[in-house]
Amino acid sequence: MKKFIVGLLTDQQKQTIKRFYFYIMNRIRGSNFLINGANNDIVTNNSFLKKTKIEIVGNNNFIIIKNNVRLEYAKIRLIGNNQCLEIGDNCSLIGQKNSIELISLEGNNCKIIIGENTTIEHGARIAAIEDNSKIIIGNDCMFSIDIGMRTTDFHSIIDLETGKRSNPARDIIIGNHVWLGMHVNVLKGVYIADDSVVGVRSLVACDVSGKCIVAGIPARVVKNNTTWKRELV
Repeated sequence: MKKFIVGLLTDQQKQTIKRFYFYIMNRIRGSNFLINGANNDIVTNNSFLKKTKIEIVGNNNFIIIKNNVRLEYAKIRLIGNNQCLEIGDNCSLIGQKNSIELISLEGNNCKIIIGENTTIEHGARIAAIEDNSKIIIGNDCMFSIDIGMRTTDFHSIIDLETGKRSNPARDIIIGNHVWLGMHVNVLKGVYIADDSVVGVRSLVACDVSGKCIVAGIPARVVKNNTTWKRELV
């Protein structure tokens, strides 16, 4: 009977029912959703979205927001095809009224995964741009205000001998339990291993080995054999 009833519905009616279910199962406050294209979906349950804007333009794009996620004054944008954004359980992206909290995927086959229990403060700009780019952020990370990471240089650098572009997009991987201080920027191609701390206003241009503190422009190791806790002890 259920399949028979579903078969009688138009695609537009199915989308209307799906969006109604989405609002019922989550706490939505003043958020806007713009979805253009085919086979795009937002999957979430028991999360809180306040003043959050989600824009999807393209086909076969998916946003998965897991349990007990809190998004406030955030902007999420997927432009292209076959994009995937996944935000893990108990994450929070808490912005301010006039700040930019931007998670952006632009191209085709891009992916951003944010692990569970990760917190991101206002002013973040996290962008997987260019085809097949990805940003992976581990569990229990803590990102302070105005952090930035992007997989692209936004413009082309051309080798004069070959005439070919020499600066392709590169992935960014952040391990578990990584703390990024205020105004940190992470460049494309960087891997930051578990239990790292990155100091205020640092520019991370090279891999970080983990269990250490790095700081500076470019960021360099200032102390090894360390970890960190959210609470003061």
